[in-house]
Amino acid sequence: MDYLRWIRNNFTKIELIDDRILHEVITEAKADSATLNELCKALGVLFIVVPFNVYLAVSGLLSYDNLSFWLVMLITAMIGVGVSLYIEQKIIKRKIAQSISKLKLAGD
Repeated sequence: MDYLRWIRNNFTKIELIDDRILHEVITEAKADSATLNELCKALGVLFIVVPFNVYLAVSGLLSYDNLSFWLVMLITAMIGVGVSLYIEQKIIKRKIAQSISKLKLAGD
């Protein structure tokens, strides 16, 4: 995601701040939330992908040697990744917004 463009669109009053400073804010927000993002990815797999695939395997709706089982498994994995990516972006955006509000307060 282009966080610099997101910042410019959502924080219109910070046009005076240099892009280099904003890149530092973005990098810092990504680094600060890296562990939490990995936790969200693991939880996404744990709560979305694994239970659904275990249910399919136990219920006998699909078997491992069936192509549709692997397609369903791939689709649920994509959903899990999509959910974790969405959560990751929300966390990074919140960290960026907090950092920018501190920059605006320091600039005033």
